[in-house]
Amino acid sequence: MQPRDVFDGILLAILGTILYLHLIGPSFSSARAQTVVDVLLGLDLIFYLVFAGMLAICFLGYLFIYLPQKQSTNLAR
Repeated sequence: MQPRDVFDGILLAILGTILYLHLIGPSFSSARAQTVVDVLLGLDLIFYLVFAGMLAICFLGYLFIYLPQKQSTNLAR
């Protein structure tokens, strides 16, 4: 692991903790969790299809654009 990767991971963990505490709070409420579940189950199927399509496009871009460029620069290994 590169030192930058560790630093980015720590920043991501801190950001996730801050967002969790800000949005959900330090105490877990089952009523709030039930509200989140109800909202997610109430969304239309088209939302999930569009979201899955965007994730698929990002994944394919990663596979066909980023990885080949990274492998072409690491030929010495």
